[in-house]
Parts: sequence; structure tokens; C-alpha cells
Amino acid sequence: WKDIEQVKISLGQVDWLSVPAEVDPARGGGLGGKVSGDIATRAIRKRLQVESFVSVLRGGMLLPKGATVVDFGSGSGNLTLPLAYLFPDCTWWAVDFNSTSIDLLLEKAAEARLSNVKATCGTIEEFVEDFDVCVALHVCGAGTDAAMIKAIDRQAVYVASPCCIGKLQSSLYEAPQEGVPSAGPQRQGGVGLIQLSKRGLSPSLTHPRSSWMRSHVSRAEFNTLASAADYSGHTGVSGYDPQTLEGRVPRFAKSALEADRNAASREFGYKTKLMKLLYPQACVRNDLLIGYPSKHSPLENYINSPNVEWGDEN
Repeated sequence: WKDIEQVKISLGQVDWLSVPAEVDPARGGGLGGKVSGDIATRAIRKRLQVESFVSVLRGGMLLPKGATVVDFGSGSGNLTLPLAYLFPDCTWWAVDFNSTSIDLLLEKAAEARLSNVKATCGTIEEFVEDFDVCVALHVCGAGTDAAMIKAIDRQAVYVASPCCIGKLQSSLYEAPQEGVPSAGPQRQGGVGLIQLSKRGLSPSLTHPRSSWMRSHVSRAEFNTLASAADYSGHTGVSGYDPQTLEGRVPRFAKSALEADRNAASREFGYKTKLMKLLYPQACVRNDLLIGYPSKHSPLENYINSPNVEWGDEN
């Protein structure tokens, strides 16, 4: 970010006391955790995560009037509902495979009188509606990849902040044996294919995602990166302090894997940005992935370069 404090004020700031309680993670989100003052720490972090997404959506002017947005892995709506309230001219879809979470989300949307929220219970791959933008916050493992590929299929913008990485080891790319013709990356680890029918392309959810990463990193090395990215410490040692080696290595490893995800999108004609959430304290590993068709170019006025791929802590 060029001026992160100004961005917080002009783009991301939310007056949480003025929104309906049902759309506020601290009042209606049902988040527990350690208490800091009168608000649970988890709820404070969720508010900051929401504001980080708001800053990107506003700064990039990604939500024209009438846009359709889908929140993949919505849970009970701690991201969907505040965004739907703040952007009332858009239609918001919530997608989650947990029916209890979807029921709770719809109940809170009704109580907050949000008429622009729809929801469906199912997987990302099963979602069939058209959309202009997708958001994905802390969608585990290959779920983030599925959301990104679904966005490419719709030629839509994606804004994602992934969490756990270690599960990606279950979908490692199998390089073709010498002398054996290759039909491209194959289905592995139980993770299926998503057809990009509009473009005649069929990438699979194998890892590394990009030919760039596969040409530089072996399966064993990728496995090591994925394990390091999820490291949170052990007895007497914390992986959460970014000032220590134990805290820096997981962050660097995770950013390398997120760069692989964006590189795969670029191989399908997308432009991408790899940045950090607006608030470093919003979560431990706060990478932010943005992808968009080449006709779009969001955030040029707010980041250091329109072609930034590796952001610093700002």
C-alpha cells in the first residue's frame, strides 16, 4: 500500500456500531475466544479481516451497481453479511457445505432485513450461478484453488485470503515418466477437475498449480514448503512472532505457495497481485490474492505499483 493509514480511513474503515448487530462479527457473529476488553479477540480480528476486504473492493472499484458477488466458504456469514450491508446495490451469494451455517446466515440476513443475500448449501465446484466477483476468506486447502478456478471460468475477479496450506500435499503434481505421453496434470488426492468450458481449458487442482513452480520445485520441496507454511510452533517455541526465525519462515513459505496460485492464474490470461491484508493483526499469515481479467486493473491509485506481485508488510 502507498499510504496504509490513509487507505484504512478512506476505504476500509467501518463504523461497526452503526450497522445491525446481526452483520457485526463482534455482536452477531457468535465468535468466542479470549476476551480483550469487552469484545472477543476473534471477533476483533474478523472485523479487521472484513475491513481489509472492504478496502480492496472499494479501492479497486470492483463492485459496480448490480454486480453479483459470491462468498465461497461463507460459514455463517461473518464476511458475507457485513459486505452485503455495506454494498447494498450488489447481489451476494453465500456458498458453504455446512447446512447449519447456511441456515444461520439466512436467519441473520432476515433479521438485518438484507434483501440482497442469497445462499446455497454445497461445494464450490457445484455452484452454477454466474457472478462478477468472488471472495474467499480462510477457505482451507484446495478450496481456495477451487474458488480461483471457478472465478476464471466466469471471467470474474477473485479476492482471497487463504489459511491452512498443509492439505495441499494431498494433491501433489505427478510429473510424467520419461517416454510416457502426458495428458497434462491428472486428478490426484481425491481432488477433481473443474472445466473451464467457456475457454476450452481444463486445469486440475494439482500442486504445484503453475508450470512456473513445477519447473523450479520438486514434489518433496513443495511438501516441505506446505508443512513449513502451516508451522505454528512447538513446546516453548511460537511460530506467531514475525520477528523470530520461527515466525518468519512460515510466512515466507506460505507467500511462495500463494505466488504459485497466482502464477497459475496468469497462465490462463489473468493479471494478479499478491499483497497483505490491510491490518497485519487481522490474522497470522495475512496474504491477499487478487486476480482479474486483463481488461481490469484495480488498485492502481493505492498500491506502490500496478504490477506488484510481492508486497511487503504494507
